[in-house]
Amino acid sequence: MDLTLRFGTQADTAVVRLFKDRAAPRSEATLACTVSCSGNEYRTDIAASDVDELVRLVKSVTVPAAGGCGMGLDGRYYELTIKDLMAEATYRWWEKPDPGWEPLVAIADSLLNLGFQVSGRYLR
Repeated sequence: MDLTLRFGTQADTAVVRLFKDRAAPRSEATLACTVSCSGNEYRTDIAASDVDELVRLVKSVTVPAAGGCGMGLDGRYYELTIKDLMAEATYRWWEKPDPGWEPLVAIADSLLNLGFQVSGRYLR
């Protein structure tokens, strides 16, 4: 599984990515988490067992295929991409998720919390 969250404003964007690094020696027991923000890159390995709840959530969420895709001039946008083998879905929203997409906020929040743990920076 590969989860990527891009979020930001007109002026700044940050990216948190959680993925299986097949080149890592313990790739079955760990996932890599990377954070890119303000021109800095951070990375750490996380025990797969520490993100079991997040993986279960991702696999159980059901959301409508399309939303209203609202936009704004100020505030924050989110783009969540979920990849698993050959399947891939990307969801984008501005400030608040589209109706029916609320479960995606829990996934985004989990990734933001992981990003904070990896980078030591508050990413919201």
